[in-house]
Amino acid sequence: MTLSELANLGETLGGLAVLVSIVYLILEVRRNTKTARSTSAWNSAVALGELCEGASHNPQLSELIVWAVDEGARPEDLAPEEFSQYFLFCRGVFFKYEAQWTLWKEGTLSDEMCRTGVGGRRRSSCTPCLAAFGRSRRNNTSILRVSLN
Repeated sequence: MTLSELANLGETLGGLAVLVSIVYLILEVRRNTKTARSTSAWNSAVALGELCEGASHNPQLSELIVWAVDEGARPEDLAPEEFSQYFLFCRGVFFKYEAQWTLWKEGTLSDEMCRTGVGGRRRSSCTPCLAAFGRSRRNNTSILRVSLN
C-alpha cells in the first residue's frame, strides 16, 4: 500500500467517525429532550400538588376556597384578612400556571401537560371571587391595599 492509499483510507475512516459521532449526538439530544420534558412535567405536577396539599393542611384556607368557588360568593362578603389570604393563595396558583406556560412556550413542557393546566385555569376563572381578583389586577389595583383598608 502506498502512502497516498493510506491517506485516502485514513480520510474515509475519519469521515465515518464523524458520521458516527453525529448520529450518536442526535440520539443523545433526543434522549436529553425527553428527560427534560418528563422532568418539567413532574415538577409542574408536584408544584400544583404541593399547593393543594398545603391548602388541605389549613382548615381555614380550605373553608375559604370552598366558599369562594360557590357561584353565590361575593368578594365583599369576606373579611379583609380572608380576602388577602384567598388572594395570595390564588396568586400562588397563577404563578405556578404561569411557570407551566413558560415551560410550554420554551418547548420543555408537552402540549398535553399544558392543556391540562389551561383547563384548570379556565374552570377556576369562572368563579365570581376570582373574576373580581382578575378585574382588580387588570385595573392595577392592589388587592392587599384595598383589603387592608
